[in-house]
Amino acid sequence: NRIDSKISKDYLNKYTEADKVTIESKTAYKLSYNRDDEISCYKSLDFYVGIEDANLNYTIYRFDEITNDYILINDDNDEDTLVSKIDLSDRGWYQISLSLLGQDKYLTKAIKQERAINDYYLASNLNNYLFDEYGNRDLNSLYKFEEIKEDNEDLYNKDYVQYLLYLTIDEYNAKNKVEFYITNGVDDYKDGSDYVCLNQPGKYEIIFSPEHSYSRLRNYKYSLLKDENPKEEITISNLSDFVNFVNSCNNDSEYSLNKVFNLTKDLDASRITSKHIRSFSGEFNGNYHTISNLTISSDDATEEASLFGLVTKIAIIRNVEFDNLRIEAETSSYVGLVGRLFGNIENLTVNGFISGKSYVGVVAYMGNYKLDKDDSSVDSTKKVGYSRAINVTNNADVLGKSYLGGIAGFNAGKIINSTNYGQINNKQYPTNDNVRCIGGIAGYSIGEVISSNNRGIVGYASVGVFVGGIAGLSNGAFYFTNNYGDVYGRTNVGGIVGYYTTVSSDSNYNDYFGSSDYQEIIDSILNSSKDNDDVVEATNLNKNIILYCCNNARILGNTSVGGICGLVDIKCTIRTCINNANITVESGSYVGGIAGQMKNATITESISYGNIFASGLNSAKYVGGIAGYIDGTVSYSMSYTVIKGVSYLGGIAGYATKASNVISNISDCYFVTESTSTYIGNILGYADSLDMSSSSFNDLIKYNYYIDNIYKGINQNNYGADSDFAACLIDSKSLVSYNTISMYLDNRFANDYYIGGTSTSSYPFLKAFEEVVDYDDFDVTLDYNSLAKKQMDALFEIEAKIARESKIYIFMEWNKDSGDVDDHDSFEINSICRVYDGNIPAEPGFKYASPLNGA
Repeated sequence: NRIDSKISKDYLNKYTEADKVTIESKTAYKLSYNRDDEISCYKSLDFYVGIEDANLNYTIYRFDEITNDYILINDDNDEDTLVSKIDLSDRGWYQISLSLLGQDKYLTKAIKQERAINDYYLASNLNNYLFDEYGNRDLNSLYKFEEIKEDNEDLYNKDYVQYLLYLTIDEYNAKNKVEFYITNGVDDYKDGSDYVCLNQPGKYEIIFSPEHSYSRLRNYKYSLLKDENPKEEITISNLSDFVNFVNSCNNDSEYSLNKVFNLTKDLDASRITSKHIRSFSGEFNGNYHTISNLTISSDDATEEASLFGLVTKIAIIRNVEFDNLRIEAETSSYVGLVGRLFGNIENLTVNGFISGKSYVGVVAYMGNYKLDKDDSSVDSTKKVGYSRAINVTNNADVLGKSYLGGIAGFNAGKIINSTNYGQINNKQYPTNDNVRCIGGIAGYSIGEVISSNNRGIVGYASVGVFVGGIAGLSNGAFYFTNNYGDVYGRTNVGGIVGYYTTVSSDSNYNDYFGSSDYQEIIDSILNSSKDNDDVVEATNLNKNIILYCCNNARILGNTSVGGICGLVDIKCTIRTCINNANITVESGSYVGGIAGQMKNATITESISYGNIFASGLNSAKYVGGIAGYIDGTVSYSMSYTVIKGVSYLGGIAGYATKASNVISNISDCYFVTESTSTYIGNILGYADSLDMSSSSFNDLIKYNYYIDNIYKGINQNNYGADSDFAACLIDSKSLVSYNTISMYLDNRFANDYYIGGTSTSSYPFLKAFEEVVDYDDFDVTLDYNSLAKKQMDALFEIEAKIARESKIYIFMEWNKDSGDVDDHDSFEINSICRVYDGNIPAEPGFKYASPLNGA
């Protein structure tokens, strides 16, 4: 057992029920006895490991037929008997083999299993080492070696067979290092036991022979070929050079091809009149200089307003700061420093002001494009190249009506390690202006946002739909991303994403883009430049996940408001996320610490901390510590919140539909209610799956624990052992025992997901914030583990302050000019605060009254 988080789901499905048992509340899988010519052993079924340098954690037990007990085996002969480890260097298929060496001496090995290929291929972090996410072979002819024949007089060798591959590495992948080995699925050829590493951009000639060693037992050799078309270096050292650069690009769309433009001095661009480059396909290197006082303005709604109109897929803009940049085009679309980006921008800083109508940001539109369109082996729905915005810092305020963000108005590419400090649409618009899709990083994102932060205020109170601290509207992916700026909006407002949904048809697109906007996007990204001629309609990356993200700022809206997402109606996973701020709905409903409303989605291993308040006449319904309303799954999550509302108030969720799963959660909440409040519970306010006759929840709601007993578990009822512990009361000090999950919890509680508190922390920790959660489908050019560890360290500090034992103090104020001071009905709540155990809060001042005569 313990290995299922590392392996393919298919592996577990291969076992019959007869080959599975439960040991210490975990499912264990039987090893089959095998005898071969060398040694007798026990073996597992084949399983797929989807990451490199994996540490496989597992435990092996021996069944004792005399005592009928399972005996723990110390198979790796170290001090830690409970968990054994095997290091696996390669992605691929493995089999565990356990051998008996002597009395109580065992040896366990992970044996790599052959998955033969008919030819030799380059297995690399560029191609997921020839596997898809399920462990199936994913072969692309781009990485296939071809035998060198006699007609190749320069490379052919009659003494041994040789194979040849040409590999081109761009600057982005070279910077992150390309690692590879050569394989036919049976034999792997490496640099000793290590991968071969390439860290220079360019075209490589790789020659390989299974019969010959070229040097130091290496069956391969490679060389970086001389660039057949060296780039021309052009210097921009004054304003005149810059104007010539702009004009030359506009006079010839292919002028910038194979050219590097080097800025060698700071420039004051206040006197420039020609300010728009229609198409750019070269490299612009600012060499960390600054271009100041550039102003671009337009009052023509048909004009785009940007310095770089189109940046093609082979272009890059890097290492430059724009200070006091002012782009003012309130009636225009595609407004920003870059209008449409299909290449890369890196190390950019923008200070100033950007204003447009729609698609507004440092980059107005970030696109993607097909790779290898003439290669029949490529699945064009999956194989795409992406624009990238890397290390981009925006300090400019951004204004517009729709699709605007601090970094990008629309993102179908990848935004990496970027930060917004500017205020995004912090302006009051008339309600009939249809303000929509506003985000701190991207207005609308179907791409990826990785390790990026918003620190600017987003939106305006009661203005706009689809407003998010990171993205307003999305069906893309978010990793290691944080919001630190207050977020304001009217409907579908979230700390990370306002509205997480799927736009799947032209009619649906028109609903969100407006009747003509969607076609306008398609038309606008087709360009005459031959270096962008395979650009197509933006392709969704089909990665619907929010992983290790955190909201740290206030969220305020009217309906469907959440710390991570306002409204979710897409099949997706919100995992290892934290809300660490107050959330307020005014004159509305559907508010939650992680999601306001959630449909078809899963929230797991997440935490909510702060005040979650809803108010308003005939509203203030569906308020939850994790989610206000769920039609999906909430599991292994923790809620430490103060909840205020009228109806359907729950520590985990206010309302759970008949099909919802609520499993292994912990709630420690306080409720601020009214005399008319109904449907309240520390786990759920209301559960539609309740079978009244049996007090059961059809195996959908189970193993949930709560601390406060005023409103009990679900709709003011407790559900303990007879109901699969669907909502069971437990004392806070009984949650943990000796740094492990408490023995007072039912043994089917998800112990694998939690860690016991420390000597000063009485609440458990979620293990996912101490041990990196594996995720295979991540950008292979980035170091997932280091990015995850950096984010985990920050999130763990937040969890640590929650995990310490705390108490809630309620200050009451007597609010009558006459009557009995002991009559508690005459008191109003003055304030509510939570402090760590042993601390006493400061006494608040009067809220409803003032002292008379200084008394």
